[in-house]
Amino acid sequence: MNEVRVLFLVLGLAALSGCATTEESFRDAKLMDKIAYKFNCPKDQIKLKVLKRNEGLGCYESVVGVEGCGQRAVYTCNDQQEWVIDKSAP
Repeated sequence: MNEVRVLFLVLGLAALSGCATTEESFRDAKLMDKIAYKFNCPKDQIKLKVLKRNEGLGCYESVVGVEGCGQRAVYTCNDQQEWVIDKSAP
């Protein structure tokens, strides 16, 4: 019985170690350099706001708003766990 508990504990810790917040996932995607270039804005002046958070594993269907130097954009995480700009956003 203890072996089963240890197995579940190990599996649970392994699953949690791979989890990231929506903002961490976005930053880990290395988009900040591209956004800074597109906005012609220093990275330290770019702010992120999570508009929709996926409650499951991964970032699928999460939405992040990005704002800096008077410009704004919206990014959505697609079904392949990639952040893409939402061209339909105002």
